[in-house]
Amino acid sequence: MDALQKKTTRGFSLLETVAAALVLGVGTLAITRSFTVSQQELSWTRSHAIARNLMRQRLADFSTKPVEELPACAGVPGCRLSRTEMASELGVVGSFACTQYSDGRTILPDSGASTSEGLFRIDTLVEDHPEIARFPTGHLLTVSVCWRDQHGAIQEVRSRQVVLSDD
Repeated sequence: MDALQKKTTRGFSLLETVAAALVLGVGTLAITRSFTVSQQELSWTRSHAIARNLMRQRLADFSTKPVEELPACAGVPGCRLSRTEMASELGVVGSFACTQYSDGRTILPDSGASTSEGLFRIDTLVEDHPEIARFPTGHLLTVSVCWRDQHGAIQEVRSRQVVLSDD
């Protein structure tokens, strides 16, 4: 009887070891996957915050200018045609490029032609106010910022602001 008791109380069986390794492996895989998803979300959130900051900077730059100094940038609002395709660049009005690019760190100058070197594309449209009878000197300013995410999809943030003359 002593030999039988000794045999049943010795260590773990191979089946128990395999089961424990499987549970540990599944747990490790879940933690790794969670970390990867968190990193992707953090990257998207960072890009989104940079794009919104660029958009706010552009709106602030234009809201401090007199209405008569605003460039007549025309076109279709938005720099994204589809999930994978950018819209055509807007033109240049005087010395102002209506489509500009940024690496996200620099404030864009108001002069020079656009270069497609930056990670973020900024489109600026200045149109007459849609209710021109009520606001004859009013303009509608639309700023769109686009970038490609880590999967290659084009993301966009856009804001509109009314700019009225002091008259």
